[in-house]
Amino acid sequence: MIDARGTGFAIEPIEEAPMAKADTVTPGTPCTLLTVTGQAAKLQGRFDVTDSLHIECEVGGEIRVGGQLLIGENGNVSADVHTGDALVHGCYTGNMVATGTVEITATGRVVGTIETDSLVISKGASFNGTVIRNQAPASAGVTPAAPPRLTASR
Repeated sequence: MIDARGTGFAIEPIEEAPMAKADTVTPGTPCTLLTVTGQAAKLQGRFDVTDSLHIECEVGGEIRVGGQLLIGENGNVSADVHTGDALVHGCYTGNMVATGTVEITATGRVVGTIETDSLVISKGASFNGTVIRNQAPASAGVTPAAPPRLTASR
């Protein structure tokens, strides 16, 4: 655990945390979940995380996550994000590209563009932005049509 004394935040890696995508990890396979917490913490910069990331503070910049990005109810993220899956319980503003599923829960608030194969918006959630559906890789010599765009405000 990294404790930044006097700053109000802690960074704690947790071993053997579950991941959302069953096809990337077999049951019992350990993975790492990096958790960033702190009511007064404000982090800005570029973050590259191999496994999964849980945010419970204010983060800005660019975030790349190999596993799942979880923005907790106390999380406030304003960043460009590339991730496997995303679960938004807090606030997110920016452009997100997810190779898996993005879920905005009842407490989640999202403003921006989401590019994904699967988007779940729970009752009570707020989404104001654009959705771009990821397309399967094109066959050799075939030019794919432009991806469909959906603009929504809730």
